[in-house]
Amino acid sequence: MSDALVAEIAQAIRDSNGTPEALEWWKTHPQIVPAHVYAQAALHVIQGDGWMTPEQVCNWLQVKRDWLYDQAERGSIPHIKVNRMLRFKRSELDDWTEGFRR
Repeated sequence: MSDALVAEIAQAIRDSNGTPEALEWWKTHPQIVPAHVYAQAALHVIQGDGWMTPEQVCNWLQVKRDWLYDQAERGSIPHIKVNRMLRFKRSELDDWTEGFRR
């Protein structure tokens, strides 16, 4: 999925103010915008491209907290520590997860 496409769709969602009509249009035109691209754009609108807590990342990736902390300790997942608390940048996690796509 291209970042430009996600950004364009996210802006369209913002411009429509999340109206039911916008969602209905997408439901009748799924061949134009695949569901996963629309969902990714909607998440960007909701969560922004800011920093996520470990709990948010665990919910988003559907992984256990211990696994996430283990990956962070190994340096396998992009993160920063702020006052001993882990934070994850959404755009970096998007890039990281794309590396697992087959």
